Amino acid sequence: MKCNRANTTLTFSAALAGLALAVLTPAAYGHGNNPKTADAEFAGNPPPPPPPPPPAREYSFEDVHFDFDRFTLRQGVTRILDEVVAAMNDDADLNLEIEGHTCNIGTSEYNQALGERRATSVRDYLTSRGIPAGRLRTVTFGEERPMHDNAREETRRLNRRAALVVRLQ
Repeated sequence: MKCNRANTTLTFSAALAGLALAVLTPAAYGHGNNPKTADAEFAGNPPPPPPPPPPAREYSFEDVHFDFDRFTLRQGVTRILDEVVAAMNDDADLNLEIEGHTCNIGTSEYNQALGERRATSVRDYLTSRGIPAGRLRTVTFGEERPMHDNAREETRRLNRRAALVVRLQ
């Protein structure tokens, strides 16, 4: 089979025409082979909205309980606080308010100070595990906000606590 110069030129011209067509198609502009997407984008329609953000995380931590007239952490309470450390390491927007509480035995002034020492004890544990102090805030309520009845020892002891209140930035 012979090839003459005219055929060669024609074949070359046809190849160039095909290349020009490929350059001008939507696929050449990165729109893929989906004509619906290409048509919508060329028609000036906005792209579809992005997917919704993931749902907000919910946090709930157990209270840290203390013995009568004490502010040192009980044995076993580190499990609760280590869960707090893990959550705070996972979520940089998570901050805590640590509320110090007492039962109603003692003077109001004494209980205010004891509540502050309890909250500080919890804060000190968290900072010793690498949580920045700026993400923690302590507040004391002393005997002012009992969660349980102070009339009976069985429930009064549950008011000797530090509550961990979540604050998200």
